[in-house]
Amino acid sequence: MNYDLDTKEGMANAIAWQTQLCKYLKEGGMWCVPRSNEIYFVHPKDKFVVAPTGGEKAVNAVFREMGYEIKEAFTNEGKM
Repeated sequence: MNYDLDTKEGMANAIAWQTQLCKYLKEGGMWCVPRSNEIYFVHPKDKFVVAPTGGEKAVNAVFREMGYEIKEAFTNEGKM
C-alpha cells in the first residue's frame, strides 16, 4: 500500500489508517509510534492531539490533514 505523503493516494491511505487507529483509542488515549517512540494523546471529540515532544513530522502532517490541532504538552507555566 502506498503511504507516500507527497501523493494524493499515499496521504489518503495514511489518513484512512490513522483514522482507523484513532477509533480504537478512548478520549485522551495514548499512541506510541514505534518507529520514532513519539507519544500522542489523542482527543478525537475535540480534534486535537497532545505531543509532549512535538511529535513526528509525518504523523503530524496526517493529523493536520485530518483536521486535528497538534498541541505540545507544556505551556510556559509547565502545565498542560
